[in-house]
Amino acid sequence: MTPMPAKFEEIQRLYLEKLSGIISDADMEKLEQSIQRDEESRSIWDSLTKKGQSLDLENTLHSIDIQTQLDKVKAQEQQKKQPNSLKRVLFIAASLALLLTCSYFIYFYTISNPSQAVATKSNEQVKLILSGGKTVLLDKQEKQSLTIGGIQIKLSQNKIESVAGSNAADLNTLIVPNKRDYHITLPDGTEVTLNAQSKLRFPAKFIASQREVYVEGEAYFDVAPHADQPFIVHTPLAKVHVLGTTFNVNTYNKNLFCTSLISGKVNIQTADGKALTLKPGFEAVYNKETGLYMQAFEQENRISWLNGVLYFYDMPLEELKNILPRWFDKEVVFSDKSIAKKRISGLIEKDKLPSFIKYVTGSAGVKCELKNNAVYISRR
Repeated sequence: MTPMPAKFEEIQRLYLEKLSGIISDADMEKLEQSIQRDEESRSIWDSLTKKGQSLDLENTLHSIDIQTQLDKVKAQEQQKKQPNSLKRVLFIAASLALLLTCSYFIYFYTISNPSQAVATKSNEQVKLILSGGKTVLLDKQEKQSLTIGGIQIKLSQNKIESVAGSNAADLNTLIVPNKRDYHITLPDGTEVTLNAQSKLRFPAKFIASQREVYVEGEAYFDVAPHADQPFIVHTPLAKVHVLGTTFNVNTYNKNLFCTSLISGKVNIQTADGKALTLKPGFEAVYNKETGLYMQAFEQENRISWLNGVLYFYDMPLEELKNILPRWFDKEVVFSDKSIAKKRISGLIEKDKLPSFIKYVTGSAGVKCELKNNAVYISRR
């Protein structure tokens, strides 16, 4: 597919900023001069203006009730993921002022060029390492029921339905590679979803007074309530005590711990003895430099990964070095450190790396290319 010309990207960016009311005086002057002096720029501007008018885009943007649309986004994302629609993109855009218009045109360009929506599949397999040392490659299993070394495993698509057996107290390990996520139902009925590049250690049966599991990476828990058997999630920096609740745990950064509470009540205890209790809508953040503290969070942003969407606001490009390897199995290379400090707002959808690359190119004013299994970001 022929790449989108740089001039089109630049005029499109200025058009979107003008339409959403965030264009700077310098960029406005630049836009006016381009339209007046360059025939190609004027043609691009006229094309974008006509398309926006035909869809009544300006009135649509100004009439959006942000809270109402965010509620609709949450409702949509909780259902089976559907193909993109204009309304869905506009709903998502309402959550971030800058994204309000940019997402629409990324979407429009993508559906006009279907080859951008390239589905990719990681070469790595989801693995279950049993307590006896046997490794089961879950993606290659055609059977829905397995018995290995006295341990019974029931499977369905992208999920372990149950693990049971004689070695109840010994820990099994579920490993999810880059680009993937995976679900598991624990012996007590607790539901866990693991994000890419994450690991969960768990027993085939909870036989002690406490239900204990170990997490590295990111996981979402919907804990089955058992008043006489508290549930404890161990992470490298802290542990989470719960009875019955839903929450997200993120330990991707080895020096940072974050637990976001969706419902219920949890108690956080760090390795150095600090503790606090969370209520829904708040999260605990901890590292050794800043200590343990609590802050409010936006649920749509924090757990959107469950539906293959990652939101970000005013994020430095250098964060892509952490995100793209997990989501797309691609490394990120910057031509110089100053580019890595540029900031962008928007969203990433799984299996849509080409669209995201074009978004970064247009919104950050950089050159962003995929080659040799890496994303290279440099000055234009």
